[in-house]
Amino acid sequence: MDRKTLTKLELNKILARLAEYAAFSASRELLEDLEPTSDLGEARRRQQETSEARGLLEENSQVSIGGARDVRGHVGRAARGVTLQPEQFLEIKSTLQSAEALKGAIEKVAGRFPLLAQTAEALYEGRPVVAGINRTLSEQGEVLDSASPALASIRRELRVQHDRLHSRLQSIINNSNYATYLQEALITQRSGRYVIPVRAEARGRIKGIVHDQSSSGATL
Repeated sequence: MDRKTLTKLELNKILARLAEYAAFSASRELLEDLEPTSDLGEARRRQQETSEARGLLEENSQVSIGGARDVRGHVGRAARGVTLQPEQFLEIKSTLQSAEALKGAIEKVAGRFPLLAQTAEALYEGRPVVAGINRTLSEQGEVLDSASPALASIRRELRVQHDRLHSRLQSIINNSNYATYLQEALITQRSGRYVIPVRAEARGRIKGIVHDQSSSGATL
């Protein structure tokens, strides 16, 4: 069927209406690219596939591709060696999990929906990829200690040093010899550094570095 005939039949408007039901951009593009077929066998196959899909949804309305995203761009960049952001990895993970769930749901009823089962066979579950992402990122996109032995080691050392620093500062504010020098017996932060508030007149009485001072100049 030529393009002129398809235009007269307003196929583009029909497909645009159909595309409104698409869950995300990849499926929308597939719908918008649909064309009629002049092959009777193919037409009947498509009708059967549509009937199976309707039957499956009537039988189980929970079957869906919920959670799937259009990750073609992410995968393409990764294939070129570009480092992906955590949220992009999580979208890939969500898409793979959706594929696995959909595949499993269709496989349970494969006998009644053979064409859908045939399509589902081609779905890539990507369990090793999902496992790798789970090992590396939290659900919030934070890089986990389990991402690599080197990272785990660095973070352990940072925690040790952090605890030592806090212990040192705690010993200062708990020391009665320093009580009169402190504006307040607390540990706070300035420009990303842990500090203790010292009275300006006590400058030099406690060994350290002045990182900041109050607007009044009374506290260092």
